[in-house]
Amino acid sequence: MIVPQPIRAEILAHCQALAPNQACGLVLFDKSGVARSVEKATNHGAWPYGFQIAAESQFSAFRRAQSEGWSIGGVYHCHTVSTAEPSGRDIERPVPPKMLYLIVSLMFPDTPDIRGFTLINGIPRPVNLDTGIEKELI
Repeated sequence: MIVPQPIRAEILAHCQALAPNQACGLVLFDKSGVARSVEKATNHGAWPYGFQIAAESQFSAFRRAQSEGWSIGGVYHCHTVSTAEPSGRDIERPVPPKMLYLIVSLMFPDTPDIRGFTLINGIPRPVNLDTGIEKELI
């Protein structure tokens, strides 16, 4: 799944706007696997160390995806005090195996980082956001 720079910038801006709390949302993809839209979600957790995407945000993303012929293919959130790597809590979340899991790190505010992963059997696999290619772990 490819995430163009403008979509990444929108996700990053959302995360920066809600810091120090975690922002979260869903990413909508077209049939060719290119991210087309971001659904900025309400975080029911609204705290620095966790997130819970509100049901109304999920429903809104589903309606938008359906109306455009897209699908919800990604979820994102930010880490405000750690790297853009899945935490133990992230790995335990029930994320479908082919869903793109985007994590933004705001640990260093002047150089934020965004990375993508798939989570297969509890193992995070990095995804190149420019090409959509999943890196195989050895």
